[in-house]
Amino acid sequence: MNAEALGKAISEATIFLQDVHNDTRSQIGSLDRLMAERNWVPAERNRVSGQLGNSLSDGRKWVPDYIYRCYTLVEESQAAQRVIAVFWYFYFDPGDAYEVASCTVVAARLGAPMPPATLLLHDWNIGAAQQAAGRSAVPIVLSGAAIKPLLPSALAAAGFVLPLCELTSDAILEDRLVSPILAAEAALGAPK
Repeated sequence: MNAEALGKAISEATIFLQDVHNDTRSQIGSLDRLMAERNWVPAERNRVSGQLGNSLSDGRKWVPDYIYRCYTLVEESQAAQRVIAVFWYFYFDPGDAYEVASCTVVAARLGAPMPPATLLLHDWNIGAAQQAAGRSAVPIVLSGAAIKPLLPSALAAAGFVLPLCELTSDAILEDRLVSPILAAEAALGAPK
């Protein structure tokens, strides 16, 4: 490939990635609004979390593999015991069970209240979340030892995985993500 063609390909790839991130940002805005209508708010208003870096020794981290956002009830905005986390997983290794970009959704009941900012720093294990949820588009409930690899401080959790590219409208977000995860969260029972 000559320098001109390579330069054009790099430019097109960068524009494509910007479009993916703009679409994801729009989806997150819609999800924030749908969750807020049900009294669930983002743990942090203007930020998502994920692994991103600027190291020269690990250029793969220059583009996020995944991002996630935690939601808490409005009345638990200072210390949450009930949390919903949504992971947007963009990258997969060849041979992974998920060979498409996916959205993993997890509701959890924590053993003790946590400040919302701590939820974002907490060690969510997305691999364990995806493995526990399987390819199920309906919530799978976990408790006891099954929850520990996902989130050690949780007493119970429920989660599912959806193909990210199928979440294309507010109505689909409502039907396939918001309503099922809120029903699953309510079924986990009251925090102790």
